[in-house]
Amino acid sequence: MKSKRSLLFSLLVSILGLLAFIPIEDGGIEKLVTALQRWADTNPQEKVYLHTDKPYYALGDTIWFKAYVTVGSRHQLSAQSQALYVDLISEQDSLIQTLKVPIIAGQGMGDFTLDDDLNEGNYRIRAYTQWMRNAGEEYFFDKTFTVGSPGGEGVVAKVDYSYDNLDDKPKVIAKLNYVDDEGKALADVEIKYEVILNKKVISSRTTKTDMTGSLAVSVLN
Repeated sequence: MKSKRSLLFSLLVSILGLLAFIPIEDGGIEKLVTALQRWADTNPQEKVYLHTDKPYYALGDTIWFKAYVTVGSRHQLSAQSQALYVDLISEQDSLIQTLKVPIIAGQGMGDFTLDDDLNEGNYRIRAYTQWMRNAGEEYFFDKTFTVGSPGGEGVVAKVDYSYDNLDDKPKVIAKLNYVDDEGKALADVEIKYEVILNKKVISSRTTKTDMTGSLAVSVLN
Protein backbone atom coordinates (compact mmCIF):
# COMPACT_ATOMS: atom_id res chain seq x y z
CA MET A 1 0.00 0.00 0.00
CA LYS A 2 2.86 2.39 0.83
CA SER A 3 4.47 1.73 -2.55
CA LYS A 4 1.11 2.43 -4.24
CA ARG A 5 0.78 5.75 -2.40
CA SER A 6 4.39 6.68 -3.24
CA LEU A 7 3.76 5.90 -6.91
CA LEU A 8 0.60 8.03 -6.90
CA PHE A 9 2.42 10.91 -5.17
CA SER A 10 5.28 10.72 -7.67
CA LEU A 11 2.79 10.70 -10.53
CA LEU A 12 1.05 13.82 -9.21
CA VAL A 13 4.37 15.61 -8.67
CA SER A 14 5.43 14.75 -12.20
CA ILE A 15 2.13 16.04 -13.60
CA LEU A 16 2.41 19.29 -11.65
CA GLY A 17 5.95 19.72 -12.92
CA LEU A 18 4.78 19.33 -16.50
CA LEU A 19 2.22 22.11 -16.09
CA ALA A 20 4.98 24.71 -16.36
CA PHE A 21 5.91 23.45 -19.82
CA ILE A 22 2.44 23.13 -21.37
CA PRO A 23 1.57 26.04 -23.69
CA ILE A 24 -1.74 27.61 -22.68
CA GLU A 25 -2.68 28.26 -26.31
CA ASP A 26 -2.57 24.54 -27.07
CA GLY A 27 -5.26 23.83 -24.48
CA GLY A 28 -2.84 21.54 -22.66
CA ILE A 29 -4.01 22.43 -19.16
CA GLU A 30 -7.64 21.79 -20.06
CA LYS A 31 -6.70 18.42 -21.53
CA LEU A 32 -4.73 17.53 -18.42
CA VAL A 33 -7.61 18.49 -16.13
CA THR A 34 -9.94 16.36 -18.24
CA ALA A 35 -7.53 13.43 -18.04
CA LEU A 36 -7.25 13.78 -14.25
CA GLN A 37 -11.03 13.88 -13.94
CA ARG A 38 -11.29 10.76 -16.09
CA TRP A 39 -8.72 9.04 -13.86
CA ALA A 40 -10.69 10.02 -10.72
CA ASP A 41 -13.89 8.68 -12.29
CA THR A 42 -12.28 5.31 -13.04
CA ASN A 43 -10.60 5.14 -9.59
CA PRO A 44 -13.32 6.52 -7.30
CA GLN A 45 -12.77 7.06 -3.57
CA GLU A 46 -15.56 6.39 -1.10
CA LYS A 47 -16.39 8.84 1.69
CA VAL A 48 -18.65 8.47 4.72
CA TYR A 49 -20.72 11.00 6.65
CA LEU A 50 -22.67 10.18 9.84
CA HIS A 51 -25.54 12.38 10.98
CA THR A 52 -26.21 11.91 14.72
CA ASP A 53 -29.43 12.84 16.51
CA LYS A 54 -27.69 15.01 19.16
CA PRO A 55 -24.47 17.01 19.50
CA TYR A 56 -23.95 15.96 23.15
CA TYR A 57 -24.98 12.92 25.19
CA ALA A 58 -25.42 11.70 28.75
CA LEU A 59 -24.67 8.28 30.17
CA GLY A 60 -27.63 6.01 29.51
CA ASP A 61 -28.50 7.79 26.25
CA THR A 62 -28.76 6.05 22.89
CA ILE A 63 -26.79 7.51 19.98
CA TRP A 64 -28.92 7.25 16.85
CA PHE A 65 -27.20 7.89 13.54
CA LYS A 66 -27.83 7.80 9.81
CA ALA A 67 -24.94 7.04 7.47
CA TYR A 68 -24.32 8.26 3.94
CA VAL A 69 -21.66 6.62 1.78
CA THR A 70 -20.69 8.58 -1.31
CA VAL A 71 -18.23 7.87 -4.10
CA GLY A 72 -16.23 9.98 -6.52
CA SER A 73 -15.69 13.71 -6.84
CA ARG A 74 -19.40 14.29 -7.48
CA HIS A 75 -20.30 12.70 -4.10
CA GLN A 76 -22.93 10.38 -5.50
CA LEU A 77 -24.42 7.75 -3.19
CA SER A 78 -22.28 4.66 -3.50
CA ALA A 79 -23.40 1.23 -4.66
CA GLN A 80 -19.86 -0.06 -4.20
CA SER A 81 -20.08 -1.15 -0.53
CA GLN A 82 -22.86 -3.11 1.15
CA ALA A 83 -21.55 -2.76 4.72
CA LEU A 84 -20.25 0.07 6.91
CA TYR A 85 -18.16 -0.46 10.04
CA VAL A 86 -18.82 2.02 12.85
CA ASP A 87 -16.60 2.12 15.96
CA LEU A 88 -17.35 3.67 19.35
CA ILE A 89 -14.02 4.71 20.90
CA SER A 90 -13.28 5.94 24.43
CA GLU A 91 -11.22 8.95 25.50
CA GLN A 92 -8.35 6.52 26.17
CA ASP A 93 -8.53 5.43 22.50
CA SER A 94 -9.97 2.03 23.48
CA LEU A 95 -12.46 0.34 21.18
CA ILE A 96 -15.77 -0.09 23.05
CA GLN A 97 -17.97 -1.52 20.31
CA THR A 98 -18.06 -2.03 16.54
CA LEU A 99 -21.25 -2.18 14.51
CA LYS A 100 -21.56 -3.64 11.03
CA VAL A 101 -24.28 -1.55 9.42
CA PRO A 102 -25.96 -2.75 6.20
CA ILE A 103 -25.71 -0.16 3.42
CA ILE A 104 -28.49 -0.02 0.83
CA ALA A 105 -28.21 2.49 -2.02
CA GLY A 106 -25.49 4.34 -0.11
CA GLN A 107 -27.45 4.76 3.14
CA GLY A 108 -27.79 2.98 6.47
CA MET A 109 -28.86 3.49 10.09
CA GLY A 110 -27.69 2.28 13.48
CA ASP A 111 -27.34 3.10 17.16
CA PHE A 112 -25.06 2.79 20.19
CA THR A 113 -26.22 2.68 23.82
CA LEU A 114 -24.01 4.55 26.28
CA ASP A 115 -24.06 2.21 29.28
CA ASP A 116 -24.27 3.74 32.74
CA ASP A 117 -20.99 2.09 33.76
CA LEU A 118 -19.01 4.12 31.20
CA ASN A 119 -17.06 7.19 32.30
CA GLU A 120 -17.82 10.78 31.42
CA GLY A 121 -15.53 12.32 28.83
CA ASN A 122 -14.91 12.78 25.12
CA TYR A 123 -15.76 9.84 22.90
CA ARG A 124 -15.32 9.25 19.17
CA ILE A 125 -17.36 7.66 16.42
CA ARG A 126 -15.29 6.32 13.53
CA ALA A 127 -16.84 4.94 10.34
CA TYR A 128 -15.38 3.30 7.24
CA THR A 129 -15.97 0.70 4.54
CA GLN A 130 -13.62 -2.08 3.50
CA TRP A 131 -12.81 -0.09 0.36
CA MET A 132 -11.80 2.89 2.50
CA ARG A 133 -9.46 0.72 4.58
CA ASN A 134 -7.43 0.14 1.43
CA ALA A 135 -6.85 3.90 1.12
CA GLY A 136 -5.84 4.50 4.76
CA GLU A 137 -7.39 5.86 7.96
CA GLU A 138 -7.08 9.47 6.81
CA TYR A 139 -10.17 8.83 4.68
CA PHE A 140 -12.28 7.54 7.61
CA PHE A 141 -15.14 9.53 9.13
CA ASP A 142 -14.10 10.50 12.68
CA LYS A 143 -16.20 12.63 15.05
CA THR A 144 -15.58 13.57 18.71
CA PHE A 145 -18.46 14.25 21.10
CA THR A 146 -18.88 14.81 24.83
CA VAL A 147 -20.65 12.42 27.20
CA GLY A 148 -21.70 13.76 30.60
CA SER A 149 -23.57 12.47 33.63
CA PRO A 150 -26.43 14.85 34.43
CA GLY A 151 -27.66 12.78 37.37
CA GLY A 152 -26.20 11.87 40.76
CA GLU A 153 -26.83 9.28 43.45
CA GLY A 154 -30.59 8.80 43.83
CA VAL A 155 -31.21 11.14 40.90
CA VAL A 156 -32.63 10.27 37.49
CA ALA A 157 -32.11 12.82 34.72
CA LYS A 158 -33.59 13.07 31.25
CA VAL A 159 -32.17 15.31 28.53
CA ASP A 160 -34.07 16.56 25.47
CA TYR A 161 -32.52 18.69 22.73
CA SER A 162 -34.04 21.29 20.45
CA TYR A 163 -32.49 23.56 17.86
CA ASP A 164 -32.89 27.23 16.93
CA ASN A 165 -31.02 30.11 15.29
CA LEU A 166 -29.78 33.32 16.88
CA ASP A 167 -28.32 35.98 14.57
CA ASP A 168 -27.87 33.29 11.89
CA LYS A 169 -25.90 31.10 14.32
CA PRO A 170 -27.18 27.62 15.24
CA LYS A 171 -28.26 27.33 18.86
CA VAL A 172 -28.66 24.07 20.78
CA ILE A 173 -31.09 24.05 23.70
CA ALA A 174 -30.74 21.22 26.21
CA LYS A 175 -33.70 20.77 28.55
CA LEU A 176 -32.82 18.71 31.63
CA ASN A 177 -35.44 17.22 33.91
CA TYR A 178 -34.49 15.82 37.33
CA VAL A 179 -36.54 13.36 39.40
CA ASP A 180 -35.72 11.12 42.34
CA ASP A 181 -35.80 7.31 42.37
CA GLU A 182 -39.57 7.40 42.92
CA GLY A 183 -40.19 9.70 39.96
CA LYS A 184 -40.86 12.81 42.07
CA ALA A 185 -39.68 16.09 40.51
CA LEU A 186 -36.64 17.65 42.20
CA ALA A 187 -37.96 21.21 42.34
CA ASP A 188 -35.93 24.25 43.42
CA VAL A 189 -32.71 22.21 43.58
CA GLU A 190 -29.38 23.96 43.02
CA ILE A 191 -27.53 22.61 39.98
CA LYS A 192 -24.02 23.47 38.88
CA TYR A 193 -23.16 22.67 35.28
CA GLU A 194 -20.41 23.16 32.73
CA VAL A 195 -20.71 23.22 28.94
CA ILE A 196 -17.69 21.60 27.28
CA LEU A 197 -17.01 22.01 23.56
CA ASN A 198 -13.91 20.61 21.86
CA LYS A 199 -12.44 19.73 25.28
CA LYS A 200 -12.80 23.34 26.50
CA VAL A 201 -15.19 24.71 29.12
CA ILE A 202 -17.14 27.43 27.30
CA SER A 203 -19.74 28.07 30.00
CA SER A 204 -20.10 27.42 33.73
CA ARG A 205 -23.08 28.35 35.88
CA THR A 206 -25.01 27.56 39.04
CA THR A 207 -28.80 27.70 38.80
CA LYS A 208 -31.93 26.07 40.22
CA THR A 209 -34.53 23.76 38.76
CA ASP A 210 -38.10 24.99 38.36
CA MET A 211 -41.18 23.48 40.01
CA THR A 212 -41.17 20.58 37.52
CA GLY A 213 -37.51 19.77 38.22
CA SER A 214 -36.41 21.19 34.88
CA LEU A 215 -33.84 23.67 33.63
CA ALA A 216 -32.69 24.74 30.17
CA VAL A 217 -29.15 25.27 28.89
CA SER A 218 -28.53 27.12 25.62
CA VAL A 219 -25.32 26.81 23.61
CA LEU A 220 -24.32 28.62 20.41
CA ASN A 221 -22.44 26.37 17.98
